[in-house]
Amino acid sequence: MTDSVSKGTELQVLPKELRIEKRASNAIRAGAIAWLPLVILAPVALMVEVVPAAIGILLITGLTMREFRRSRSDLLPNLELADSGDIEEATHRVAMMAKRERNWRRKAFLVGVLSNLELRAGNRDSAEAMAREALRHRQRKQPALERSLRANLAMIVALGGNFDEALELLPQGAAPDAITDTSRLVVWARCGRWQEIADYKYRRLPQMQGMRHSNRVMALCKAIALNATGGGALKLQRYLDEARPRLAEEFDYLSKDWPELVAFIEEHPDLHHRRSILERA
Repeated sequence: MTDSVSKGTELQVLPKELRIEKRASNAIRAGAIAWLPLVILAPVALMVEVVPAAIGILLITGLTMREFRRSRSDLLPNLELADSGDIEEATHRVAMMAKRERNWRRKAFLVGVLSNLELRAGNRDSAEAMAREALRHRQRKQPALERSLRANLAMIVALGGNFDEALELLPQGAAPDAITDTSRLVVWARCGRWQEIADYKYRRLPQMQGMRHSNRVMALCKAIALNATGGGALKLQRYLDEARPRLAEEFDYLSKDWPELVAFIEEHPDLHHRRSILERA
């Protein structure tokens, strides 16, 4: 099968909302690639969010156009499955993808995604082990992948209470970065750096399947920071609305061993009532 035919086939099997229409300009295509890093790893995810991925779950800007299409068609539906509550099945599917993968760069990326899914499932120890494994071979020629994997690990260790390592792992500088913003805000929030979060203008990810969880996590971090710094009732309510979970237990992996977040969620009913079925998830 020729490359052109395979590309056409890939596009045909994508869900309608994930297709890049033929009429889209090159600028829009480039923008889609730049935004898609997730994750996440986040998560993703990350990665994986990777990213997470962190973790999330992260789709990396270092991917070629062909790899980008593969990531959209293969990975995003699994991240959406996790967002719908079936993290176990999503983890199994991504693990099978990682097991079959022979490209070192994509395998590291997928392991990062897996670490973010493990984190969201409440398995923090295995999530940390996978995140460290994904970073074992430094990605010097893929800086976007490198920083997404580091940010994903930073989020995991921060949630475990290792603040010094988490802050060291975060990429230097505080310019908005769609690849690492989810992890950065979680790390800062876990460290109690409320004013930095309140002042930070993070980059929202596209409202696509598999990515909305990361946007909700960032809005949650912004809300708790505004509450701590007295950022204003209207602003706080806006972020509370954005953070409303899709599932009642969506933020459990974050609030584990984090009493301040538990108390904040209990004080704000919007955060422990799932969204209406008529609202966008």
